[in-house]
Amino acid sequence: MAKLSTQQLYRFTRLKQSKFNPCKTKGKDAEILDFMQHFHPRAYQSLNFGLHMKRNHNHIFIMGEPGVGRIGMTKAMLAKSIDQKPMPKDVVLVSDFSESNKTQYLYFDAGVGFEFKLAVESFVTQLKTQLPVLFDGHAYQLRSQLLENDLSEKQEAILAPAFELADKLDIAITQAENSFVLTALIDGKHYRAAELKNFDETVQKQFLEAFDQVEEALNQGLTHFPFLQHEFMDAGKRLNTQVANEHLEPLIQTIKMEFAKTPEIGAYLDSLQNSIVSKLHLFWDQNADEVTANNQSSLEELLSEQHGLSIFEVNLLVDHRELKHAPILYEQNATMPKLFGYTINSAIASAKDAVSLAMSHQAGLLQKANGGYLILNIQSILKDPEVWSNLKAALMSKNLSFEVPSSSSVAPYHLPDFPLNLTLVLMGQAEHFYALQEIDAQFSRLFKVQVEFEVELSRTAEHEYTLAKQLASEIKDWDNLPVKTSAFERLIEHASRMAEDESRLYSNKAILRDVLAEANAYAIANGEDSISRQTIEATIQQREFHTGLMEEYYHRAITEQQVLILTQGHHIGMVNGLTVLTVGRQSFGQPVRITAQASPGDEGVVDIEREVEMAG
Repeated sequence: MAKLSTQQLYRFTRLKQSKFNPCKTKGKDAEILDFMQHFHPRAYQSLNFGLHMKRNHNHIFIMGEPGVGRIGMTKAMLAKSIDQKPMPKDVVLVSDFSESNKTQYLYFDAGVGFEFKLAVESFVTQLKTQLPVLFDGHAYQLRSQLLENDLSEKQEAILAPAFELADKLDIAITQAENSFVLTALIDGKHYRAAELKNFDETVQKQFLEAFDQVEEALNQGLTHFPFLQHEFMDAGKRLNTQVANEHLEPLIQTIKMEFAKTPEIGAYLDSLQNSIVSKLHLFWDQNADEVTANNQSSLEELLSEQHGLSIFEVNLLVDHRELKHAPILYEQNATMPKLFGYTINSAIASAKDAVSLAMSHQAGLLQKANGGYLILNIQSILKDPEVWSNLKAALMSKNLSFEVPSSSSVAPYHLPDFPLNLTLVLMGQAEHFYALQEIDAQFSRLFKVQVEFEVELSRTAEHEYTLAKQLASEIKDWDNLPVKTSAFERLIEHASRMAEDESRLYSNKAILRDVLAEANAYAIANGEDSISRQTIEATIQQREFHTGLMEEYYHRAITEQQVLILTQGHHIGMVNGLTVLTVGRQSFGQPVRITAQASPGDEGVVDIEREVEMAG
């Protein structure tokens, strides 16, 4: 029997300096893409194909074991293809003045939404101080006084016949606060009806009839007063509208010139002006001095004023100021509020004002990632059936319908349907994909791109160099001791050991990074100035020692003969075997006794294959 060579017993890795230098690496994304293309070609080609698909519902499902680098490699691929997508618009939520308690979306170029919000908020804030001053000014008061004078003249003209009749009948008319008092003039003195009883019946009858005639004439004239008052109120409203529009028009035009790039924005600004004119009363007593001086103002009154003005607020839902391209967002723990949005103002929520709640609504990830990519973990989604069902509905309809249901703490409020145009990337494992494909018909219609990351790969020289380069790139920014080439060689050998096959490599980079991090700590603790092959070797031994207590317990049970394993002699129907136990991250061999039921049979050896052929 020939002896096994050293290479057959243990396959060493040798990285040539000409092909691998730990100190010379490319940019991080370039290294990741190069690693993915060579180490995970199946996943690279599948994802690249999926990103170029233009069909509806071309969402992506990433399969692979945690730690192989699914997230980092997927993000790098998405970043590479993001230039193909146009820059999405900023989204602003504003009131729809044509319908009570409704809102609408306005769309702006990236970064302009924030400027629009500031412009409108500044405009409304200025009006809180400017409008009270405007309507308290001399010019307005003069025009208002002219209307009052005109009303007085018309009222006097209508009552003139009654006063003329009173003069003829010696009746004096005195105007009280809300009525007229009639008195009889006798010898230059005024007598009320009750005081005429001191005169003879002829005088009494004369003046009582005169009182009736004058009162009838007054009542006839007073019937026209409500119409005159209505005319006066209309004239006052027209004056207020005219004065307000004269003040608002140049301000609104300034905002229009800067922001009204679409008909919808121009129409909103026109509606904003009209709504302010129709709700001028909301701007009275809004300045800080008056509010501070009014110590009697209750919280309810202040909230009522705030709610009234909330229809003029601008809610910047999606802000792309900081982005240079379409968004790529990742969320590990997806929930209903995180995905679909939420409101944050509890004081307003308790007051149950729908518009105020809508204006405090915070956009969810589906809105923020619109026009780009959203990466989610399938496990976090499946934890809540409501999240999964609502997410599917939004993706199928390409519309995000959002309405907060009524509860004890939050009033219901409604947002208009939000058009969705994003690619959802779900991270999971193979069992998630195949289970959903089997039980959920909508899943297959939505996720047409299947990307699989392999757990193991063949141990070729190309794969060894690719893995070493990627590890060197990932730890480049760590505050670590220098890592020698021999250390990477030992790490690759360890990856082969974890695959339990010297011709294969385990692709979980997270474990190898953990070994490097522990090796760095070990080297520092032992006064070493770099991380070498010996450092990695010692670190692996330390890891096995730290997690090897359970293995020691099992072996101690054998050495102390608590578990009996016979290694000599023979027994019918019994044989020794070896099983591998995995406890946590530690795997170790454990001897076992395998037994079988044995019974006497016919003499000789039975040829099973021949027996089967004869039976056939």
